[in-house]
Amino acid sequence: GWGPADVTGGLAEALPGWELVGVDGAEPMLAHGRARVRAAGLDGRIRLARHLLPDPSLLAATFDAVVATSVLHHL
Repeated sequence: GWGPADVTGGLAEALPGWELVGVDGAEPMLAHGRARVRAAGLDGRIRLARHLLPDPSLLAATFDAVVATSVLHHL
């Protein structure tokens, strides 16, 4: 998951014109990540949301790219 926002923050710095959505299933990790995002001043470009994959509600969204790290072993 992307809860701690370490990879998400790195992507935001590398891709300054992009808005990012990170998903994680653990609310405590998301809370930690949100604090990191705010501290980095990236809360206008990064949104962290709780989803357990596969999540049909994500099918209604559109994304230009999808990056998955450390997730395949959960599927």
